[in-house]
Amino acid sequence: MLPAIYLSVVCQTSNVLHIVRKEMSMEFNKYQNLSNAPAEINRNPSVQHTAFSPNQVYPSAPQMASNANPPVQPIIVAHAPPPNVLGPVPSMATCPSCSYRGKTIVKFEPNTKTHLIAMLICLVGGLCCCCIPYCKDSCQTAMHNCSNCGTYVGSYQN
Repeated sequence: MLPAIYLSVVCQTSNVLHIVRKEMSMEFNKYQNLSNAPAEINRNPSVQHTAFSPNQVYPSAPQMASNANPPVQPIIVAHAPPPNVLGPVPSMATCPSCSYRGKTIVKFEPNTKTHLIAMLICLVGGLCCCCIPYCKDSCQTAMHNCSNCGTYVGSYQN
């Protein structure tokens, strides 16, 4: 058994649906009667008035010629150059100045690490050996320059 409140709501809802259906059918009949009505007096003889017929076939919109293609916008794809991976030897890199991609020219320059190692060797007693870090590439910074225009590309710290 359903509760009385539920039955009341269902009955009210069905009554509302019945009223809405009845109003919709009245509106439909009203418009259907208008289509069967005699044609009105044509006040402007240059304009032709015709009644709507659901079975009548109407011409379609004008089509574009089959050989005419719609305008196509070009697609621009920009490829980013691979990142510069630098090491102690000449590497493939892209120059930020001239955008040339090629092997770099490597020059070694002393850095703080080079000076500290030379000072440590001097303190230990090898005054004559303190110049060794300045001769070894592994104790210096590798400075990479573009082989095309000579611009600084990057450095590699050992």
